[in-house]
Amino acid sequence: MNLSDSRLLVIEPSLRENFFPLTYTKPGAGLLFGTRTLLESIESSLGANVSDIYVPQYLKDYTKEILPNLRVNEQISTLCFFVNSFVSHRPEVWKFIQDALNEQRADFSYFDPDGNPVFGFLSEADPDILQVSEKAGSKSRKGHKIQRKGLPEHIGKIALIRHPWELVRDNPAEIEQDYSSRKFSSRSDFSKSISSDIEIRGSKFAISKSADVERFVTLDSRRGPIIIDEGAVVQSFSHIEGPCYVGKRVSIKSARLREGTAVGAGSKVAGEVECSIISDYGNKSHDGYLGHSIVGSWVNLGALTTCSDLKNTYGKIKVKLGRKSVDTGEVKLGVFLGDMSKTSIGTLLTSGKKVGTASQVFGLVSDDVASFTMYGKSLGAKTTEVILESALLTQRRMMERRNLVMTETMVSLIRSVYKMTKWERAFQRVSKARFKLP
Repeated sequence: MNLSDSRLLVIEPSLRENFFPLTYTKPGAGLLFGTRTLLESIESSLGANVSDIYVPQYLKDYTKEILPNLRVNEQISTLCFFVNSFVSHRPEVWKFIQDALNEQRADFSYFDPDGNPVFGFLSEADPDILQVSEKAGSKSRKGHKIQRKGLPEHIGKIALIRHPWELVRDNPAEIEQDYSSRKFSSRSDFSKSISSDIEIRGSKFAISKSADVERFVTLDSRRGPIIIDEGAVVQSFSHIEGPCYVGKRVSIKSARLREGTAVGAGSKVAGEVECSIISDYGNKSHDGYLGHSIVGSWVNLGALTTCSDLKNTYGKIKVKLGRKSVDTGEVKLGVFLGDMSKTSIGTLLTSGKKVGTASQVFGLVSDDVASFTMYGKSLGAKTTEVILESALLTQRRMMERRNLVMTETMVSLIRSVYKMTKWERAFQRVSKARFKLP
């Protein structure tokens, strides 16, 4: 199949729910992994631009706003190739996909062993594919039968990124792969020389010509590449170990960035960070440790906020997905902080915990925290609900500090997520009383 003759569609079926709260407020395709989003990686792997995306209806308008070049939830009446936004980035998976593309079969979908659609060919499509594609013998709107085909066992097991901790685990390798595939070291907009005031160990680094790396910075790329992107500032006495990606307009404030860290655009980082993903406009401006974690957008980590990423017993860490507890198989795993969440000064978070969208936490966090929740159990405070209008005001203020305006589309999205997550607060018996520390 020649992709230039067809529409290229990204779909987000129910698998995206495994990534809550990170995907409550954005498409999964927008998650940072390595040096770019999942969507950008799909386009790179296929050598073609995505034309369409299917997301849950409540995300439609916001997705249009942040991805203006894509058609969102529109009916397709011509030949298209679809791919799951969480498709694996492993070379063997993409080789299988490329081989299948050459067969050019319409109305034919490949599924992993758990029944998740991975990719396929359709003579037409509409947003209902998010539901019907998972049903055996399903039909398109015009009655074309969608044939199901299982992937070979060795491909099926690795065909999709199924959980957020897989992003954490594989982020070092993804940065390494991106460094090679995106040819950072040979690009004309990246510097070929570096100041003698900067200590360099290893040779795998790429620094944008518009970045500012101050004196007395150490870049250690002996274990993997270091990429410092456009407009980034790395302040004096910072220590960066590869593989590491410092995104556009990021401010590294005399921090220690360990192996496997990726920092999204517009973020501020201080203290120690190890093998973590910080999404766009994350704010960790003070000392404290963040390890093997994912931080959403517009998160603020108070001074000395520290997470645990290792149990005292060195045992495997469990994470709750919905109401189920899942063994991640990981010995080192930190926390997952949803967009717009906040931690107070001195907050401590135990390993494997999730903090929901727009929540605020204080003291020791030893439980998952529902979205729109004020949590300070260890300080003797009753867990209460964040007032929706207060959450909106806080977000508006935070964006104004970056000279950005919160759009009505974003306001509508936050209101929708507030309603969607009502069950979380009910399940955790969150009170509507006023939050008050003793």
